[in-house]
Amino acid sequence: MLEPQRRSSPGLGPQGDSAFVDPERSGSTPIAYAPGDLIGGKYQLQRVLGQGGMGAVWVARNLSLDADVALKLIRRDRATEEAAARLLTEARAAAKLGHPGIVRVFDFGQTEVGDPYLVMELLTGESLSAILARKKRLDPGVALQTLLPVAAALAAAHLKGIVHRDLKPDNVMLTTDESGKIVPKLLDFGIARVLRNDVERHVTIAGEVLGSPDYMSPEQARGEANIDHRTDVWTYSVLLYETITGRRPFDAPNYNALIAAIVANTPMPTHAFGTGDAALWAIIERGLAKERGARWQSLRDMGVALAGWALERGNQQDISGLSLQSEWLAPKMRRLLTVQPADVAGFAAARAAALATAPPVAPPPVTPSAPALALPGVARDANDAAEWKNQRGGSNRKVMFAVGVVVVLVAAFFLVRALLPDPATPPGVPAAQTEAQPAPLPAPTPTPTPSSTSVATDVPQARPTTTATAKTTPTPVRTTQTQKKAPPVPKNIQF
Repeated sequence: MLEPQRRSSPGLGPQGDSAFVDPERSGSTPIAYAPGDLIGGKYQLQRVLGQGGMGAVWVARNLSLDADVALKLIRRDRATEEAAARLLTEARAAAKLGHPGIVRVFDFGQTEVGDPYLVMELLTGESLSAILARKKRLDPGVALQTLLPVAAALAAAHLKGIVHRDLKPDNVMLTTDESGKIVPKLLDFGIARVLRNDVERHVTIAGEVLGSPDYMSPEQARGEANIDHRTDVWTYSVLLYETITGRRPFDAPNYNALIAAIVANTPMPTHAFGTGDAALWAIIERGLAKERGARWQSLRDMGVALAGWALERGNQQDISGLSLQSEWLAPKMRRLLTVQPADVAGFAAARAAALATAPPVAPPPVTPSAPALALPGVARDANDAAEWKNQRGGSNRKVMFAVGVVVVLVAAFFLVRALLPDPATPPGVPAAQTEAQPAPLPAPTPTPTPSSTSVATDVPQARPTTTATAKTTPTPVRTTQTQKKAPPVPKNIQF
């Protein structure tokens, strides 16, 4: 089981608390903000969690709610219109998604000097890249338990028309909630594309590659414009391949050679590295198909196949404790509490429209024994309503009459019973003489002599007399027997 160890910064990798400057990307530009600065009038900066090429992520205190949040700030020298648009894209994309596997976004705005910032939930955990750096690779069963929740989060984003396009180990955080449960979280929708019917919006930064080169899909490597959700299927397959084998499916010494390998080369099977089997490789291989039409057409379909493979090998739950059977393979049950009630007003309007357009027809005769059926909540005409009221009133009167007759009969029965004499008591005999005679008591036995055995001899005794004025209750004589002593309790037994 993977245990999260440290707090990390959403969207900027696993630098942690100790390293907040990336020398390869940040250059010598100093941080423009300091602890104690107030952002947006209510977020007070506490400390830097991490810094990358675009900006820094701070731990900030929301003074209004007295709660800590993660606040992402764009670097002062990179705070261009394109950077602000990219951060706004991330905020809007994450705000549209209410999935527990996607980091929550609380706020978006600009500082007093015009720098854009993004406020997110503060995560406690460890990134998948830090875990792979420490463990090199994971068992295939553990890898699927860890990454199936990520597939569910991506599938939820695709249903909202959002494509991540930058899935990598740095953007998967294994967080710990208040109950101690590990929940994988998907981060950084900064280059996400929001697919809409009228327009496709995407933002790129001049001079930067769209997405991480090692995880690019062939259509991204070729520079195609119509990127859809199937590019996330490819990237997810690369991520799963790396988590299982400890290496990426495509590798090259430079950028151009890497792009050529992604477009043309065939990766080695996962079981060639001594992990997994041919069935698991067949699922991943389909996700790495060069042509989008040959891949899994949705991450939901790929997740179902992966969950079936895991269940066949004895893995019943994912890393969050959710059942793989119920989450992926069981048919979705209809939620009874979400069923809408019948539209009574719609029924009435439909009936009124039908009556207005239909030719006049003589109504059929209505018999008292079979009242005409009507839709619930729809008013009947005057004749039907009056007849139904009369029938219902007559039925109520009959029921009340029957109940009254039953009550009168019961009362008469108890009255007659109270007036009649008790047949069990003969007239003229005192009640005291009719009492039951006491049962004969056992005869007393003589006290055993030393030579006698444990069985006493019964001695008959006369039955005591009972008068009507006084009663004597003789004391019962118990038969004495020799009692056997219980064996002593062993000293080694404690009660």
